[in-house]
Amino acid sequence: MKEIARFHDQAEAHLALHWLRSEGLNVSLADYQSSAYVFGGNGGIRLLASSRDAYQAKTLLAQRKPRSKFPTCPNCGSRKARRIRDTTPLLAALADFVAIFQEPSRYGSFECKSCGQTWETIKDEPSDDV
Repeated sequence: MKEIARFHDQAEAHLALHWLRSEGLNVSLADYQSSAYVFGGNGGIRLLASSRDAYQAKTLLAQRKPRSKFPTCPNCGSRKARRIRDTTPLLAALADFVAIFQEPSRYGSFECKSCGQTWETIKDEPSDDV
């Protein structure tokens, strides 16, 4: 088995593993249950592939484009956007405080901080970030 990638996020490592397995490749993970990983001692979770599948697995991983969690301005392509909220200042402040602890959403109404363009994205709309 040859190492083809390292991940510092266990969920990301498992997604890559199952995706490559769905492509019919012989791959496995190493060091994902190690106590050294929990304390940052071994440098991450290793994704291993058989010698015959290593090249194809590396090629597929290289083609994978990470999905962005942030909206992209349709006018200038900038990722500097702010969410537009129709609410009272107190509720907006509370929502901003709660949002600190959550992943950013790509859906809703936004305004670009670079060019001023406003747009709305909805969950069923295809995204150029995929």
